[in-house]
Amino acid sequence: MDLSIGILLQISSTLGVAIDVVQVDQGDEVEANQELIHLRDTVFVYLREQAQSGVKAAGASLKALEEMPTEEDIENGLAMVSISEAELEEAIAAVELLESFYSPQNPPDTEFHAGESAVAIAEAGVNLANAQLDQIMAGPLDGERRMAEALLREAEAQLRLVERQMEDLTLTSPQSGIVYEIFVNEGEIVAPGAPIARILDPTYLTVKVYVPEIQVAVLRIGTSVEVTTDAYPEEVFNGSLLRIADKAQFTPTLVLTEEERVKLVFEVEILIEEGLDKLKPGMPVDVKIQT
Repeated sequence: MDLSIGILLQISSTLGVAIDVVQVDQGDEVEANQELIHLRDTVFVYLREQAQSGVKAAGASLKALEEMPTEEDIENGLAMVSISEAELEEAIAAVELLESFYSPQNPPDTEFHAGESAVAIAEAGVNLANAQLDQIMAGPLDGERRMAEALLREAEAQLRLVERQMEDLTLTSPQSGIVYEIFVNEGEIVAPGAPIARILDPTYLTVKVYVPEIQVAVLRIGTSVEVTTDAYPEEVFNGSLLRIADKAQFTPTLVLTEEERVKLVFEVEILIEEGLDKLKPGMPVDVKIQT
């Protein structure tokens, strides 16, 4: 039997963007967390700038509310009250002038009602200006403050999302190993989740053997195994039984007799625990299972 290659770890991206730089070649040895591939960040730089602007604007709006009322707001409110009161006095004076002009007779109804309407409108203006001044002096409404705070939190969350996505633009090796395959080229656009590269962990070596059905019944996961190879004829490398297939291999089309049933074999996978610095994938070995 031949030794199988180690675990293959697939590298993919959660983002659908173009490949900017491929920093390794097939066959290169890499360390854990070493950068392998960098994705193009043009779009995300723009999105980050937009998100930063959103945070700045939302923060400024909240700060403006917290600083209310300003001296300017109060002065403007007082000015509006003064203007509306002056307009009321003017309307009242106009009615008095109208009455004195026609005295001792009453003014015509049309002119008198128009004067009274002007006074009523002016009084409403005074009331409105005073109400607005009261609101200015009371500061922002609770709902306004909560809304501004919510908008700021939303903008900050959007910025964190973009920054997190930008972290994902750099693809690193999950552990030390060898670059087994690279599926992309620089400038190529990859879909989210599509394989980009595969890293081989050469420290994980296995060998698969096929055991007759009659012998499988006595095997157990973890059973000790001895492995030898012609490359090191004087050495025995220890291993253990890693997996036993739950279905027979090479099953005849019809199994009708006991003689045919003994031809069934089960695939058994063995983990090599010693000699990882000597044994290599593809090397032929002999296996002895301790039963």
